[in-house]
Amino acid sequence: LGHGTYCFETRNLALPDPYMVGAGFLWHLFAAPTFQELDIEYARWGNAADTCNSQYVVHPCTSCTGCGLKCLDHCQRFPVAPADADADLTHYIIWEPGTVTFKTYRGRHCRGTPTPADLLQEWTPPASVTVPTPGLENFRFNHWLFQAHAPVQGHCMVITDFRFVGP
Repeated sequence: LGHGTYCFETRNLALPDPYMVGAGFLWHLFAAPTFQELDIEYARWGNAADTCNSQYVVHPCTSCTGCGLKCLDHCQRFPVAPADADADLTHYIIWEPGTVTFKTYRGRHCRGTPTPADLLQEWTPPASVTVPTPGLENFRFNHWLFQAHAPVQGHCMVITDFRFVGP
């Protein structure tokens, strides 16, 4: 699909198990996976006390930790309150030549225009971060267990809409 705006809507992202990960991302299947990936992830990475349960990532990034901290400027972690995570959220990956912007809004907006009051988080990596160029990437969703831990309880992440609009 390449450059453009990727929009997806979710519900039920308040992951009950600290090892659960839910994500929407662009990934190039035949490139080194750590170098051709743009992610919006919900995870506490096994730390039940971590209030930073969300992150935007431009790979390579191997250890994003803490709210507002960055992994060599490739990652922005942030909190999403459980009430917001269980409600409707809209996520954007706006990928342009040499740059990418990530946004998360309260509500369902893939087929409309979000209001500034609904914005939960926004991040554009600094110019020092190399953003992938289009190739054979595709958009994927995943829901998995970090470090292959057995879940404390089951969970279902709901995707209510997906849209791509080219440049």
